[in-house]
Amino acid sequence: VYQNMAGCYIALNQLAEAVRWYEAALLIYQQNKNEKPASQGDIWHNLGSCYLTMGDMEYALFCNEQALSWRKIAFTNDNHPKVLVSLRGLALVYQRMGDEKRAAEYFDLVLELRRRSLKPGNRDLSNSITDASVAARQGGYLKRAEQLAREVIGIEQGAPVPDSLRIARVLGNYGTFLYETGQPDSALVLHRQALDFYPRTKESESGRANCYTNIGACYLLKNDLARA
Repeated sequence: VYQNMAGCYIALNQLAEAVRWYEAALLIYQQNKNEKPASQGDIWHNLGSCYLTMGDMEYALFCNEQALSWRKIAFTNDNHPKVLVSLRGLALVYQRMGDEKRAAEYFDLVLELRRRSLKPGNRDLSNSITDASVAARQGGYLKRAEQLAREVIGIEQGAPVPDSLRIARVLGNYGTFLYETGQPDSALVLHRQALDFYPRTKESESGRANCYTNIGACYLLKNDLARA
C-alpha cells in the first residue's frame, strides 16, 4: 500500500511525498525483519530515481547502490533485467555528477552483460550501445564512441522492419559526434539523412527542428554564413 501511495505521488509530480512513502515502506521491512530483497531493491531503485530527478546526487547514488546490492541478492544472474536497470541507474547518476569515466564504466558493463545474452546485431542492443557511445564521447574516448555509433546505425538499418524514428535519432547522435570532433562535412551528411528519416508528423517536429539547428551549426563551423 505504501509503495502504491508513493507511485500516486510520483504521478502527481510530488516527489518529496513519494520519498516519504517509500521510506515508510522500507521501515516496515526493517521492523518486521522481513528482507524480501526483490521488493527492497525496487523501493531503493525508485528512491534513487526520485532523488536523481530532485537533483540530490549524493542520495541518488546511495539509493542506487542499495538497489543494486538487494537485487544481486534477489537475482543471482547478473544479466537479470532489474540488475541491469540498477547498473544503468548508477551510470546515469555518475553522468549527472560529471564523472564521465565512472559513467562510461557502468554503461560499458551493462553493454557487456547484454552482449552475453543477445546475438550480435540484435536490435535490443541498440539502446545500451547508444548509452555507451554517448558516455564514451563525453569521456573523450572518441574512437570507441565512433565505433559504437556505427554499430548502432548498422543494427537499425539492418532491422527486418526499420524504425525510421530510431534511425533518425541514431544518425543525429552520430552527426553530433562528428560535429564535436571537427568534421562538419561528414556531420552534414548524417544530419541531412536524419532529417529524411524523421516522419513528417507532429510528434517528430522537435526532432526535425533539431536537425535544422544542427545543419545550421555545421555550416557555421564551415564559415558558410549564408547557408547557416
